[in-house]
Amino acid sequence: ESNHTTITDNHITMGQGYGIAVWTSSHCFVSRNHIANISGWEGWAIAFSGYDNEFTYNLCDNSTVGIYADDALIPSVTHNSAHGNEEAIWLTPACTNATISWNIFEDNIHNGLDESMTAFIDYNYWSNYTGIDSNGDGIGDTWHPIDGPANNNDTHPLVYHPTLPTWLQ
Repeated sequence: ESNHTTITDNHITMGQGYGIAVWTSSHCFVSRNHIANISGWEGWAIAFSGYDNEFTYNLCDNSTVGIYADDALIPSVTHNSAHGNEEAIWLTPACTNATISWNIFEDNIHNGLDESMTAFIDYNYWSNYTGIDSNGDGIGDTWHPIDGPANNNDTHPLVYHPTLPTWLQ
């Protein structure tokens, strides 16, 4: 447990359990980390709970779960990339009012599981999106359904990768 903590510019590879875990913490900022090859039953690249935490510009690759949110109130997950994971992002029923936007979910076995019922999921790139962009504005014409009992949708799925900072490319 910690509050007002910043975790940035880490490279974490090959481990079991958690890459970065922010549990029962508030107002934390996690950014510009590269977490890869985290395996095992809880092979979570980034896992978190707590209040008003922000996760941005992180790379979560080749792990059991890229981003895992449990018992989290109003977290912000933006501009991250989850690639080659078993599950890109998993929001549990105890995750409340999450904002999930401008992320890249690409080439994962499952790109998302939403059990939260209250997540705002919008403007993300999903490699399994099958819709089209007939007017060329970069936003798909049909919603992208998110797996899980929440029956949530990304109502503005991106048909291209959002621009990432050069250090992530």
